[in-house]
Amino acid sequence: MSQNQRYKQKYDELRDGNPAMPEKPDDDAQVPKQEDVNYLKPGNNRNLAIVPLNEKMRAFNYAYFVTTEFDPNSDPNVLAIMFTSHTVIFKGYGLINLFWDLFNSSSRIVTAIDPRYVPEEQDKDSYTVTEISVEKNS
Repeated sequence: MSQNQRYKQKYDELRDGNPAMPEKPDDDAQVPKQEDVNYLKPGNNRNLAIVPLNEKMRAFNYAYFVTTEFDPNSDPNVLAIMFTSHTVIFKGYGLINLFWDLFNSSSRIVTAIDPRYVPEEQDKDSYTVTEISVEKNS
């Protein structure tokens, strides 16, 4: 909801006599919208959110991003990214696109989906992550 729409909503609530009524939470607050998955413009402070299946979410700052390894010959693809404190391993399909998003520091949210929901045909510019594992570096 845009700021302008919220102003109109609050104005209408004020006219109705209840300006202190709490706002309704978004129903899909846990699911990132497509336009929120990547950074749209260059910026200074960037984070990468990792959302594995049935595990806790984590966020890593790109400032601590060290290196990336990508194996295009494996099926599914395997992409490992190393931060100073953790190593994150992604498995999925079309991960070359995720590799270049990470290279450009444009990925914001990477979410794993259940392997049974993998599309049969993948867009050439998209990727599907089916497994994410996070390991602490020693």
